[in-house]
This record gives sequence, structure tokens and C-alpha cells, in this order.
Amino acid sequence: GTGWTVNLGVGNPPSASVIPISRADADGPVSVQAQVSGTTGVFWIDDPAVGDRMAVVTALGPAKALPQERNFLQFALLATAQGLAVTPVADGMNVDFAGDLVTISRQGGLLLSARDAGVRGGAGENDRLRPATLPTLIADDWTVTSSTQFRPTYERLLAALAAEQTGPQRSSSSARMTLARFLVGQQLSYEAIGLLNNGLRRNPSLGSDAEFRGLRGIANVMARRYAEAGADFASPALANDPGAAAWRGYVAAQGGQWEDAHRQFETGRTVFSQFSPLWRGRFGQSAANAALAVGDNASARTWVAFALASGQTPSEQIVTRLIQARLMEASGERDRALAVYQALMAAPTDAVAAPATLRATQIRLDKGQITPAQAEQIFAPLRYRWRGDGFELDVIRTLGQLYLSQGHYREALETFRSAGNRLPNLPQSVQLQTDLNSAFRAMFIDGLADGLEPIQALALFYDFRDLTPVGADGDLMVRRLVRRLVDVDLLNQAETLLRYQVENRLDGAAKAQVATDLAVIYLMDRRPEDALAMINNTRTTILPLALNLQRRIVTARALEGLGRYDAALEMLGTDISSEAQDVRATIAWRQRAWPAAGTAYERALGERWRTPTTPLSLDEEGKLLRAAVAFSLGGDEASLNRLRERYQGFQTTVRNPDALRVALSGANGGPISAAEFGRVTADNTAFQGWVNRMKVRFRQLASEPVPPRALRAAVAAPAPAATPTPAPAGRVAANPPSPAARPAARTG
Repeated sequence: GTGWTVNLGVGNPPSASVIPISRADADGPVSVQAQVSGTTGVFWIDDPAVGDRMAVVTALGPAKALPQERNFLQFALLATAQGLAVTPVADGMNVDFAGDLVTISRQGGLLLSARDAGVRGGAGENDRLRPATLPTLIADDWTVTSSTQFRPTYERLLAALAAEQTGPQRSSSSARMTLARFLVGQQLSYEAIGLLNNGLRRNPSLGSDAEFRGLRGIANVMARRYAEAGADFASPALANDPGAAAWRGYVAAQGGQWEDAHRQFETGRTVFSQFSPLWRGRFGQSAANAALAVGDNASARTWVAFALASGQTPSEQIVTRLIQARLMEASGERDRALAVYQALMAAPTDAVAAPATLRATQIRLDKGQITPAQAEQIFAPLRYRWRGDGFELDVIRTLGQLYLSQGHYREALETFRSAGNRLPNLPQSVQLQTDLNSAFRAMFIDGLADGLEPIQALALFYDFRDLTPVGADGDLMVRRLVRRLVDVDLLNQAETLLRYQVENRLDGAAKAQVATDLAVIYLMDRRPEDALAMINNTRTTILPLALNLQRRIVTARALEGLGRYDAALEMLGTDISSEAQDVRATIAWRQRAWPAAGTAYERALGERWRTPTTPLSLDEEGKLLRAAVAFSLGGDEASLNRLRERYQGFQTTVRNPDALRVALSGANGGPISAAEFGRVTADNTAFQGWVNRMKVRFRQLASEPVPPRALRAAVAAPAPAATPTPAPAGRVAANPPSPAARPAARTG
């Protein structure tokens, strides 16, 4: 009935019927079913000692049991005398019953061998080529160690494949999968990939087979086709396979995706012990690298120990020792790391010796044991010693940063750019491009290039102009370079830079601002026609008030330079700013209205005579000279005497004391006529004073961190393709062209 008598003691349990276990996947995800007649319930029992759980399925008599334990990947069925006992290994296991049918399942399905696993392997000699316990494992039996066995085995498997394709079972893939296991076991990756791809073309349903995906993914990893391998291991057929997680972690590590690799290795670590020593060691190495990259030194130390304990060959073990040295360095044990690096520098393979040399040299440089020049001599040839992976980019980046720290800017930029588009999918490639752009910005925005001669800075800018950023930062680079060119009177080159900005990069208010700066440089270069044309060609309706007033003054100066005095005065209107007054004074001078010119220049000097201890600037000296000459030529002796009394004390500190003495003494007191003096000396001094004032203005503009918000918002899209110097493919054409000829600067 419902009562049981339990006898504890020595002896065999009474005979019981065996509970049948079967696979169920016809109506959905794979599950396991057990036929337990008279099932009365499922009870979960916790182990109080270790916290494990066990599901117990009770049933009515007569006795029904499992005489032997049955182990699966994600759970185990214990040996019982009555009923069913399930111990989960994976999380999320479910045990349910409906009538006499007990179902063991998991969301997404259980991991079980394929239905035809026994058939695929064949019999006799093919028994050792049966599927592994997981679709992503490489069974030890797949490897033929004797060279005399390889060809007979290969020819036999090839004949079986031919017979399968021409016989009545041509739709089967049993012989193909057997041959694929053999090829993967021999690490004949390309042959295995070709065989499996051909099978997929013949039978598209293979694409959903877990073992097919696993074998092809492993073969792609062996062939270093990591993108294709990643696609195979991402197949839904392998979604719950922990072995696939291990391979996904390895693929992510090869691509420098360290966070993904770290996460996948943690998921797949439960099956690491089922892999061969070779792959256990490689997984351990990659997992340690991933842990180091994400800053998990404790996990990295565990993975290094796992790799060293996996039975590695000497050639694999020195790779692990290199990772161990990196771990020491990351943990602050730089002296120990240096000792290991120096030992590994003599390794027989450059894949280990070259990185060890790089790290050892960097540590010695940081400790002051070698000079930067000595480090350069080591780094420079090292970049050609081992190529084709992230190490090459690491060397280039280290060498470029060393050049940059030593002020070798051209060498730094050339080194950074020498990597080109090699290995674009690696994170080092992104870091290298960031370093290149940052170095260029530091030179022409942060001021590193200010220590170079202006012509050297200009040549450097033109040689790497494709790095000029689009937008406000690029415009600020140009403005600061223009300031340096104007300082040394390289006006023609400054005009070329700004003209390209106006014609190709800017629009609206920003274009008007830069055009105004260009017009000022044209005036400094004594080209009033070009200045007036630049202002007229960049007219727009909405401009800030300050910019509008500035453009009116520049236009008036250009008109004055062309002799159109009435138009210049009309352009100034009622503007009473000091700049406008200067233009009016110049026009009065040009028109030989001496009393008005003298009064205007004296008014511009203001109360300057009250501070005789401070020397006059070149602009003030020019105005004083013109005022004195104008009063002299106008016959205004009273004003000339007043000027002489006030500014007599400045004669010893001016740049041209003889000229000031003659000007203040009047038309009859100098060795040359006042008219000749006014034409030669006063004109040149006044103009040079204005030029110096404009240079100061350009310095102030270039020192602004960013353009005004209104101008920044008006920056246009990148230049069209039809520019004088087309940009390389894939890069925005947003940089000024190198001038075809660079004439000597005009000094005015």
C-alpha cells in the first residue's frame, strides 16, 4: 500500500524494475524523460553541509529504480533502490512530472549528444572517431600519432565519404563528420574547413547541427580565421554549450576584446579540464591576458597557475612566463618582472623575445638605467622583428611616444602614421590613431610646436594637414599658425591658409570673421584691392555688432589705401572709436589737410605725455611724428610748440631719435625738408606701428581657447571632393592645400 518498511544492513536490495530513460526533443527544446510508474511527487532536498540540492521523485510500489548512476553534462541520476534522484550540475534545472512521466529540462534545452552519435562513429576502427562528449571538444582519440597510420586512415575515411555520397544514404553526413573529426584531430584546419563547407552546400540543414558548428569553429580558430570562428560559436545551436563559451573567449582575446573574453572564460571555465593540454594552456594564457587587461590581477594569477599546471610544452610555457612577468609588472613588482623579461629576451622564438625586449627596455628607461637615445636605438629595429599582431602596434606606439617626449615631433608623427590601416580591428590600432590625432592637436592647439621655427611649424602642418580636425578645433589650429606666420612677416603663407578656410571650410558668421582677418593681412601686405574684394565677397546679413564694425573699419582702410577718401569717410559714418579716428587721421594726412591731421593725431595720443618714463610704442611714435610734421607743414607753431614741450623728454627713448628731433624742431630746423621727411619717415613709421598693433590683435585672437559660440555654430560641412589637394580615401577633405609656390615674405 502506501507504507514502506526500510531495512538498514548488509545485503542486496530486493529486485526492482529498471526505470527507462529516454531523450525527448520532438516538440521543443531537448529534455530527458523517465518512466516512473505511480509517481507521487517531486521533492527538493537541501544538503545542509555544502548547500547542494537534490530532486527526489517518489513513487508507489512495486519497486522501480536505477541500478547504476547515469551522468550527464548538466545533471546526474543517482543509483537508487526506489524512485528517482536528480542532482543538478548547472543552474536552472527543472524536474516535473505529469502522470507517470518525469521530465528533466532546462530553459533553452539540455546539452546532449546528437541522436546519430553512435551511427556517425561507425564500428570497428571508427569507434575512436566518435563524437566528443561536447560538440566543441577535441577528443584525444581523434589524433593519429603514428605517421604510418595517417595515410591508411585518411584514405579509408575518404572512401567511406565517397560511398556515402553515391549510395542510398547520400543525404546522411555521418562519414563527412567522421572525416572532419579526423582532420581537426590532426590540426589540418584548412582541409577540415573545406570539407565542412562543401557539406553545408550539399546539406544546408547542417548549419543548425551543434557538432558541425563546433568542428568548423575549431578549424577556423586553428586557421586564425577568428571572425568566421566567432560566427560559428555564436550559433544558437551552441548557445548553452560551456565549451563554446571557452572558444568565444579565446576568439575575443585574439581580437583584443578583453571584457568579452574575460566574461566568456568565466562562463566556460567548468569544462577547461576536458580539453587537451595544448588547449588548456592556451585558454589559460588568453584568460590571464584578458584578466590583466581588465585589471583583475587575482584572476590573472589563477589563470597563469592553471596554464603552467596544464602540461604545456617548453615553447608554450615560455609564453606563459611572459604573461607572468606582465602580471608582476602590473602588481608593482617591477624588479622581478625585469629579471624575467631579461631571461626571456634569449628565448628561441621572436614572439616571446621581442615583447620581452620591449617591456625590459621600457622598465630600464623608466628607472633611468638607459637614456632615451639608447631606448630609441632598441625600439626602432624592434618594430620589424615581429609583425602581424598587436605587438607591432605596441612598439610603434611606444616609439612614437618616446619621440614626442623628446621633442622630435616630426619623427613622432611619422612613426604614428607609419602603422597605416594595419590590423584595424585591434584596440591598439584605435589607440594609435588617437595618439596620432592627440599629438597633432598638442602641437598646434596646446602649443608644443611653438618652440619650432615658424617655417618649420608651417612645413610640419602641411605635411600632416590630413590630421586637421573638422570644426572649431581645426579652425583654431589655423588661426594660431597664422598668428606665428604674421609675427615673422610670412604674410603670403598666412594668406594661403586663411583663404582656404574662407573658400572651403566656413560659412555664415564664421566665414565673415576669418575673411576679415584675411583682409587685415592683405592690408598689412599692402594689397588693399584684395582686402576690399575679400570683404565684399563675404557679405552677409546677420553679423554680430562688433564684427560688423570691424569689417567697416577694414573696408575704410582698404578704400583709403586705394585713394577713395570720400568713400572711406562715408563708410566710417558716425563711428567715434579709436580705430575709426585713426583712419580719419590718415585720410586727412593723405589729403594734406595738415591742421586736421595734426589735431587728430595729437588727440589720438591723449594724455600719453604725462608718463615720460614709459617709452613710446612704435604706433605712438608714428602718431607723434605725423602730428609734428602736420603742425609744421600747416604753419601751426603754437601747436608745434605745445607738442615739443610735452614730448621733448621722449627723444632719448624712441627708436628714431633723430627723426623725432627734426619733426619737433619744425620745417626750418631739420637737415631735410619737412615734405620729404613726412613722405619718407612719418609714413613708414605710422604704417609699421599699425602693423605691430595688428600683430598684437592676432596674438589675442589666437589665444582664445575656442571661437565664439555664434561662430562655432556656423562652421560648415567638410569641403567637397573637388579640392586642390584631395584627401585620402576614407578621410574628410577638410585641410588647406600646400601652396604650389611659396614666395618670400613681404615685410611692408
